[in-house]
Amino acid sequence: MRILSSMLVPALALALTGCGAKSHEEGPVTDAWMRLSPIEGNPAAGYFTIKGGEEDNRLLSVTSPKVASIELHDMSIKDGMMEMKRIDDGVMIPAHGTVSFSPAGMHAMMFGVASEVKPGRKILLTFQFAKGEPANVEALVRGAGEDDGSHGMMH
Repeated sequence: MRILSSMLVPALALALTGCGAKSHEEGPVTDAWMRLSPIEGNPAAGYFTIKGGEEDNRLLSVTSPKVASIELHDMSIKDGMMEMKRIDDGVMIPAHGTVSFSPAGMHAMMFGVASEVKPGRKILLTFQFAKGEPANVEALVRGAGEDDGSHGMMH
């Protein structure tokens, strides 16, 4: 019996690790990237897609060790003028739905981006939801004039 338990524990640990890795790779946040400002010191913008799970949830915040503060914003056109407003109460993520943060709509404004954040590198973003564990995602950093990479991407 002792031999069986000594083999069972590592096998169980391996199985659980595999499950955790799979669910992490298939997390709720995909297609994350950020665009740096053309003017040093100005805020960058972050974009991503969030896929809803089994029940409604709410994105509360996004943080990064390389960014002083991150605010969720919504952009719209009103009377021919661009209007941007901060989202203070989070963003509803409907069950089985998809919410996109894109250059023409909702986005994350990133204030105080560390100087070592450069185009072509990745930055760690942590997404905090009302329900469930935080989601850690690496976002690709793009320069101010770079293509967003959306051409040819499947959504």
